[in-house]
Amino acid sequence: MRGGLAWPSVDCLHRCGTAESLDEGREYPLLGMRMYGGGPYLRETVTSDNSKASRLYRVSRGQFSLQPNVRVGWRLWAGPLEFDGAYVSNEFPVFACHEDLLGDYLRLWFQQPTVWQEIESRSTGTTKSRTRFKEQDLARYALPLPPLAVQRRIVDLMEHLDNQVNQAVASQQAASRLLHRFLDEWVASSPAGEQSVGDLCKFRSGPSWAAADEATVPGADRTPVVKITNTRPDGTLDLQQLVYVRGLPASGHRLDDNSLIVIRTNGNRDRIGNVYRPSEDAIGCAVSAFQFSGSALSTTSRDFLYWFLKAPSTQQSMSEAASGTTGLGNLAARWLNSLPIPAAGNEEIKEFVAIANCLGHLSDVLLSEHAALTDLRGACLQALLSGQVTLPASYDELLGVASMTVFSEASTVQGWLVAAADEPRLVARAGPGFAAGCHGCHLRALVVGCVDAVESGDRRRVRSGSMRCSR
Repeated sequence: MRGGLAWPSVDCLHRCGTAESLDEGREYPLLGMRMYGGGPYLRETVTSDNSKASRLYRVSRGQFSLQPNVRVGWRLWAGPLEFDGAYVSNEFPVFACHEDLLGDYLRLWFQQPTVWQEIESRSTGTTKSRTRFKEQDLARYALPLPPLAVQRRIVDLMEHLDNQVNQAVASQQAASRLLHRFLDEWVASSPAGEQSVGDLCKFRSGPSWAAADEATVPGADRTPVVKITNTRPDGTLDLQQLVYVRGLPASGHRLDDNSLIVIRTNGNRDRIGNVYRPSEDAIGCAVSAFQFSGSALSTTSRDFLYWFLKAPSTQQSMSEAASGTTGLGNLAARWLNSLPIPAAGNEEIKEFVAIANCLGHLSDVLLSEHAALTDLRGACLQALLSGQVTLPASYDELLGVASMTVFSEASTVQGWLVAAADEPRLVARAGPGFAAGCHGCHLRALVVGCVDAVESGDRRRVRSGSMRCSR
């Protein structure tokens, strides 16, 4: 990684900081560290009465600290301004950066997986739990060091990327809140009818099998299976690692276009009842004994049940209905199939499904954008720090030109959110295509602002178009 760099390698740190005894009656903001260079956070405020340590170390902007235990995943950071003057315990030795090294550049350096691997390979200890990267080794740690001007450009660009990633997270969370609020409000306003879940889709658990019957490749008499490990907490299926099971009965249920998957058994109660619509790659698969599956009478019935079961209030009911006081919780098929569904006419159901599909599509688009930005961020970090890509001194001017495109595609989402503020059911008229252009920092900022305004009831602010990207 370092071989292609023309920058000199230098020892970058020296130990600093003096331990302070705790004064009676004084409060000390105590920091914790996120793993793998994720940065500090305010863990708690302590006094001499409740602190486990009698002495703490004060940290300042630009200083660097680490938790040297490999087992907990390398907690390293360069302290940001908001934590200037906070404290750390003796678990986190404090270092000052070389005068030609920016603390934020060093923080970026230690976010690279290849650096984690290198440090772990140089750590020593009698057991895994005692493996340490010693303080003196960190003080002697050398890294290729570009000029300060280059460091500043790299730090600035990565901060912009980090802002985009954070905005993508905020956008997706805002869209998800709006979806969940709509689902709960619709379910709460619709009285329970005479029909139950099982009348539209009869759920049953999948088969069990021995580990020896599993294979990682297709073969004769082998059925592809969607296991619980393929169902992600974010509501998507990850089918990159399917298993193929020998000898499953032909009479067992296989997923089709109108199927649903529901988690039946899990150690986490919040996961019990999580519902999934199979992707195209999952058609023809079976599910495991830890899941339910079933096929609805039609695509509309499937989507209606999917959104009804996905409503936070329904999810809570399923979690609470799971049996078992410790360990794994289990949801009974009889309870799920007998769960009453809201009484609604065909047109009302179609309208509910159309709105929920639109909101869900927006959330999915923003989730995909977050994943893409995260990948982009990682690739840029590696390319910039390895010297594969260099930033010209004029790169700020390029960013200024790019910012002129802000809001060039904003009108579609703006109009949709105006409709959502006035009457959520109008969203159905827009169809799922409205979210197709929902990508880029300008739309993320717009979505977050508009959704927040919708949630707070400030509809005039949405109509006025006063949401603006800060950049």
